[in-house]
Amino acid sequence: MIIAAAVSVLLSLGVLFMPGGGESPAPTIGKTKALAGVIREVLPKDEKIVFDDESGVPDEIVVGRKPRIRLDNDGPYLRLHELAPGDRIEIRFEETANSRTCVINALRPQEGSGKIKDVDLPPRSSP
Repeated sequence: MIIAAAVSVLLSLGVLFMPGGGESPAPTIGKTKALAGVIREVLPKDEKIVFDDESGVPDEIVVGRKPRIRLDNDGPYLRLHELAPGDRIEIRFEETANSRTCVINALRPQEGSGKIKDVDLPPRSSP
């Protein structure tokens, strides 16, 4: 029984330190991680968007010739030049076997006015 445990540990360590064989991983098919931020500039001729990521760090991304851009998640589709500085965007790429499509959800800031109906303050603590 002790020999079996020792062999198991040695095999586990061997697999852990085994080289990868030099082959690159196969490209993933499906959806990739989303990027999010606020648009600084739209460059339709270069098929690029310059934006500040969620940390405020500037970045730029090539969206390709025909990105799918939607306003307010379920709103109308837009063309790249219709995006504007200040729009909040979420960018992801959908990949198939032979194509890659940029999918962008954009939220546009809106101003409003109203009247505060009620303010719920926490109770004051006694000194």
